[in-house]
Amino acid sequence: MVRLAGIEPTTPWFVAKYSIQLSYSRTASHLNMPPRPNRPAKTWWAPRESNTAPTDYESAALTKHELGAQAVHFTHSIWVNMRRSTSLTERQTMTISMYQASVPRIVNMLTNLNHLLAKAHAHVESKKWNEAALTQFRLYPDMLPLTRQVQIACDTAKGVVARLAGADIPAYEDNEVSMADLQQRVAKTMAFVQGFTAAQIDGTEDKDIVTKRGDVETHYKGMQFLLNHAMPNIYFHVTTVYAILRHNGVEIGKRDYLGKV
Repeated sequence: MVRLAGIEPTTPWFVAKYSIQLSYSRTASHLNMPPRPNRPAKTWWAPRESNTAPTDYESAALTKHELGAQAVHFTHSIWVNMRRSTSLTERQTMTISMYQASVPRIVNMLTNLNHLLAKAHAHVESKKWNEAALTQFRLYPDMLPLTRQVQIACDTAKGVVARLAGADIPAYEDNEVSMADLQQRVAKTMAFVQGFTAAQIDGTEDKDIVTKRGDVETHYKGMQFLLNHAMPNIYFHVTTVYAILRHNGVEIGKRDYLGKV
């Protein structure tokens, strides 16, 4: 196409010629071009040998200048459509706030966690098991038991919203023993999380968050802490609770884990 515009290209003319003819044939209906002549299947895509007669397609093909004009028109139409697509995409872009990404999602997972524990409690009673068979069960010896999985999920949930809002994090005693105790802890945590409003959470994307484990401090920004640390941790521990219960025969499925969506 650059040769058609008066600039000598480094590529042979026949490459530009057949590229433009291909674009012409594919976009004729969109650019209101004249219909493409019939072409022999074996000669349209490659240069003709110099000692052979022109094909019907080549003899009927557009001149260089006509092809150049159509190529410019074709290129312009692509540019216009790309601009229109970009504008449409920009208009349809959705945003989600820090509050929407935290409080409702956490409440949803805690609600589902309590539902799983309720089913586990019913399972234990129906089988007449000692509850410790489930509350102290580990998927593997070096993993934490179910009770600790629930406690960490709750601690992460209350910790993330409190840090984002700049509020004090309530301390729990970690003294739960029974399924009922664990359900109460989840309910208490859920009530705490639901107490925060959008005004307290929104706009904390770049807030400095510092967590401390022993003598080690870890520094985050608000969104990084929420999406890369807190939420994955909550999902991890709730998923582990699900896996422990399912491994022990509690009749739960994906719908119990997802809850009402």
